[in-house]
Amino acid sequence: LVLVAVMPASYGGWQVFSYGEGFATPRLLAEGFGLWALWALTDRRLIPAAVLIVAAALIHPIMAATVIGVGFCFLVLQDWRWLLLGLAGAAAAVVLAYAGVAPFDGLLRRMDAAWLAVVQQRTIFLFPSLWRPLDWSPVMMATATALAGAAVLSGWQRRLLFAGIAAGLGGLAVAHLGADLLHNLFLTEVQPWRTLWLLQVFAYLGMGVLVAALWRLEQDGLALIALVGLSWLASLILPPVASIAVAAFVLALAVARLRGAVKPLSPVARGVAACLTGLVLGFLVVYRVVSLKGFVTAMPDAGAFWGNFGRLTVIEVVLAAIVATVLYRRWPNAAKHALPVAALVLALASAGAWDRRAAWTRVVAAEPAITAFETALPRDAQVFWEGDVLGSWLLLHRPSYFSRAQGAGIVFRRATALAYRDRAHVIEPLVDRDLLDSFRASQTLPPPPPALTRPMLASACRADSALDAMVLSRAVPGAYAAEWDTPAPIYDLDAAKRGVVRPPIRRLYLYRCADLR
Repeated sequence: LVLVAVMPASYGGWQVFSYGEGFATPRLLAEGFGLWALWALTDRRLIPAAVLIVAAALIHPIMAATVIGVGFCFLVLQDWRWLLLGLAGAAAAVVLAYAGVAPFDGLLRRMDAAWLAVVQQRTIFLFPSLWRPLDWSPVMMATATALAGAAVLSGWQRRLLFAGIAAGLGGLAVAHLGADLLHNLFLTEVQPWRTLWLLQVFAYLGMGVLVAALWRLEQDGLALIALVGLSWLASLILPPVASIAVAAFVLALAVARLRGAVKPLSPVARGVAACLTGLVLGFLVVYRVVSLKGFVTAMPDAGAFWGNFGRLTVIEVVLAAIVATVLYRRWPNAAKHALPVAALVLALASAGAWDRRAAWTRVVAAEPAITAFETALPRDAQVFWEGDVLGSWLLLHRPSYFSRAQGAGIVFRRATALAYRDRAHVIEPLVDRDLLDSFRASQTLPPPPPALTRPMLASACRADSALDAMVLSRAVPGAYAAEWDTPAPIYDLDAAKRGVVRPPIRRLYLYRCADLR
């Protein structure tokens, strides 16, 4: 359970989604009800499980569907006759599709070329064939680790891990067939690859079971645990094929050792494992210090730092775990007193710093009145606010003309996708960034915003009559209608995370298209 809580929680392509997200979203509640439903299912309580999965579906149908997939695989592994219910469900979906009942009618529809092109750019993570190589390493690692955990378990625990593997890889296969190959609307919308979130959770449960079993080995348990951890760290930097080869060897060795199929590691092998662990941890510490130094230099504001980067990572957790392990093994009596005290201190420190929002986020949440801007705009004016959709929504209380957030649902409606594409083309010259293919563009440091001219502003306004105003960070003398000094600096986070120093935004300017057309 500790591994589930502290290990990287992202799943799928481009690291867009993660379980147990750190912000309010319906996915959190659906995940909780889904895990509760699986608990009831493992205890053969079918009616409570059904009630809980219905509750999850009412909150977030896509996340509930992934849990249904795992639960169905669990039941089939227990009794193959559950396959008949699965076939009946598939037949019902086809009937609903031909009856024109949404969203099942999407089974009979394909996205046309124009719609598909926008979706493949803005929501690239929906298509497994467009994932990066580094996105596949966690999938392979999760599968291998869940298999290793299942190898040391039995009964319903083993079936549950096998169900997670089957549903995770099966959902990925269906997503590839439906989204990548057939461009089927329904199979793209339901995102069956999201079953990977439960595969990730089960992998960490399997890893926890494996670590707990290895811990009991007096001679080489710690060395094997170190090798398992190193294989996970290696998956973050090695190509997928190499990372899975390393992981498969280490996990197979650990399982074989637990079953008594191989002898304990020799002192030389244990020494090599200790040296490798020390080297990797040293590298991680240096990397962490250098990245923190660069970030602090680029983003000196304390509120911004703690809100966006100043938080614990897996590196700190691993170091703390190693220190705790050494203390517990060498001085068990001291550890029994020291570790609870350390946990209490950490809990108090966390409570004191629970609100780690950046200063600008606090400004937006407080919704201060921007009188100079609001009086210059009609209530229904569509405003493009540079870099932050919440500015137009919460500060100006006006509709947003364009933002990346507004493109999140383009797979569900063709008109939204095409409007998003057209408006992105209107705005792109003002920000000099690829707003459609933004995930690929994020792999490189974007250039600073270009200098503005009155003809550039006028061209954007003439391109679309729906655009009423723009709030931008650069001044064009004689062209803006009002200006506003921000209560807190606005930093370029993409640049700061790479240690690149760019001056923060401290003043914003309002441009009205009525003055520029």
